[in-house]
Amino acid sequence: MSENWIFKRLSWSVAKALLIALPCIFTGYLIFKYGVDVPYWDQWEGTATLFEKEQAGSLVFNDFFVQHNEHRILFPRLIAYSLAKLTHWNIGAESMVIWLLAAVSAFSVYKICRSSNPGSLLPVWVLFAINVLIFTPLNVHNWLWGFQIGFLLPVALTTTCIWVASSFTTSSRFVYAMMLCVASTFSIGGGFMLWLIATPLLFCSEVEWQWKRRRSWWILWFSVFLTSILLYFYGYVKPAQHPSLFEAFSKPFQAIGYVLLYLGSAFSSGTNIDSNLIGMVAGGVMVSMLLFLVCYLWVFRVDRLLIKQTIPSVMLASYAVINAGLTMVGRLGFGLGQAASSRYTIFSILLPVALLLLIPVVFRHWKTRRSDRTSTDALKLGMCAVVSVLAFLHALAAVNSLKAWPATQRERLTARAFLAFVNVVDEPDYLAAYLTYNLPPLKERASVLSNLGYLRPPLAKSNSLKDISNPSMPASASFGKLQEAGMIQDGLVGFRGWAVIPDKSRPADAVLLTYDDKGEARVFAISDVGIPQEDVVKTSGETGFLRSGWLKRLTMNKLPAGAKVINAWAYDAEANHAFLMDGFVKLQGN
Repeated sequence: MSENWIFKRLSWSVAKALLIALPCIFTGYLIFKYGVDVPYWDQWEGTATLFEKEQAGSLVFNDFFVQHNEHRILFPRLIAYSLAKLTHWNIGAESMVIWLLAAVSAFSVYKICRSSNPGSLLPVWVLFAINVLIFTPLNVHNWLWGFQIGFLLPVALTTTCIWVASSFTTSSRFVYAMMLCVASTFSIGGGFMLWLIATPLLFCSEVEWQWKRRRSWWILWFSVFLTSILLYFYGYVKPAQHPSLFEAFSKPFQAIGYVLLYLGSAFSSGTNIDSNLIGMVAGGVMVSMLLFLVCYLWVFRVDRLLIKQTIPSVMLASYAVINAGLTMVGRLGFGLGQAASSRYTIFSILLPVALLLLIPVVFRHWKTRRSDRTSTDALKLGMCAVVSVLAFLHALAAVNSLKAWPATQRERLTARAFLAFVNVVDEPDYLAAYLTYNLPPLKERASVLSNLGYLRPPLAKSNSLKDISNPSMPASASFGKLQEAGMIQDGLVGFRGWAVIPDKSRPADAVLLTYDDKGEARVFAISDVGIPQEDVVKTSGETGFLRSGWLKRLTMNKLPAGAKVINAWAYDAEANHAFLMDGFVKLQGN
């Protein structure tokens, strides 16, 4: 055996490993590049309250167990709380945990794939495709939102449970499966369905039925299952803001469309055709494929080896379909388009992943029973055509989703900007749009987090810019311009312009409007940034400045008493620094 041959084999193995790992690495890079360290939306209700109660000395176990919307997020809360204590609540650490949970899911799917193909080499393209789906950039709102540990944890628990329940020895199989099912039950609203997924796996995990010999294990299994369900629904209250759970019965066609769109949304957004239509067609095609494969397995159900090899993949697909159904029951009232939310992609993507595992096994079994080469080739060609079209559609959707990453980063940086001044400038509309839906307790919670060192930057203690600006730096058009101001209507006065951070080639995260108070610039209003400015792009040659325009409307009584001149500052929320822009407005008769 020559050294050259060994080197080639080693090089090929490394190349395959890198190819398979490429989607995981790419998504990790996107998370690192576009992540923003700021609590967002449900984090203020599901996590920040823990630190608020801890500071008040009233934190108890029930604060982790208490219902959040329709979920009991005990384990996601425990993880987030522990991470926060270790990292001073660095949201980036939560995103890395989400990424690691996706890696656990991918590894578990690989082990499921291995158990379905014993003794055979797995094609590189199958493993690559699985990672492409699991680490799809379509999941942007899961990857960049630390609270979504509550979505990725159940997926990791489910894929791991399917692997464990179908592969481990009897005692360890039951013990680990029970632990994983309990954790899933108290991680998300539909987490209890893992018990329903794991039960058939435990029944079918051996070539021969072993019911009588496993009787004690089954008694324990169903006892823990029922106890978990009772604990979950103890004191359960339907969220008041959620639509009726019976809406699906009055709108059956819309309900079916919701489920199909949910399952096919990962293939819907990359063309000029109506995305809802593409999603429903893609979902319908995959459900039809799944039904065909399940019917085939039912016909050959006496083949215990075939069932043992395919039941993990069937249960993985069932998890995606059942999740779609449960989400439809709870969220149909929010509209059909809500089914295409990127947050659900991590669940729906498990259907095509399962099909990738299931199709080769069933095809090999079918091929061994057919002598007709023509029908075999036709079926193979048809399956390849369907898979190729779906792969193409997903590639288009994934590329299209890359635009959402910088857009999401801009939104979170804007949220960070308004949060920094929450105690000194009153901007409730912006806070509700960018940060949280529950404003009354926000200031108190934010102050607690800032005092703990859990907010970066810490909250401003006054409306003065002396600590975050360079007073010796003159106004500069390179940071933007306050272009004009004037009466709009109904007593509103408007300020407008554009604002950028030139060294970062992007719009400013916010605009701070200030007045002069004995030589000190004081903030009295804040505006978001995001209006298209073609002229700024043409003048600067920087395409990243496109959405650098801003417009701030104020009632006359919001203008500071006695102020004569208004200035505008471009605010960089990452550096916590303000830069004086060109232009100013003189107020008349103030």
